[in-house]
Amino acid sequence: MTVRETFLTKAFQDFEQADTNDVIEVLEDHKVRRIPRKENIHQTIMEIADKELIQEPMFVIDIWTHHLMKMGLTSAEIDTIQAKCKPTSKMVVCIVSFPSNMTESQKTISKYLFKFVTGSDIICTSKIAVTFGHLEGLSSRLWPMLVAVLFNCQKTNKAIQTSVDRDENSTVG
Repeated sequence: MTVRETFLTKAFQDFEQADTNDVIEVLEDHKVRRIPRKENIHQTIMEIADKELIQEPMFVIDIWTHHLMKMGLTSAEIDTIQAKCKPTSKMVVCIVSFPSNMTESQKTISKYLFKFVTGSDIICTSKIAVTFGHLEGLSSRLWPMLVAVLFNCQKTNKAIQTSVDRDENSTVG
């Protein structure tokens, strides 16, 4: 159970013992506009559950059903496609390439980038290239056309900036 789920569970079971500020923060994440009170917390949480578990999935199903039926894919084929796009450590090691000569700070950054990529929900590319450069002054900008996905880490005097650039011909999916 996540911390946010714990807040809502506590509020649902015993509203007086729950931290109201934490409950309000969780409710704001779900775009709830009413002030939580003992009298309305059960109804509020049930409405959130209905929205998250029924309404939003049905909206997605309604939109995608037509397109998937046109494609003629079975559930098993969709599951296979989804599994191929789910990042695993092994997959990321195979598709990420780092420069051969990196400084210590670049090696540290590369560890964080690796965690960032493996923490993604989906991978839609077959290669991720990481390069490091040095920017000065007004030269800090995105590079418009690169091959596949490039993590371009620029070192400035103030901070390390990371930008994700895509080739205009890259496709998602």
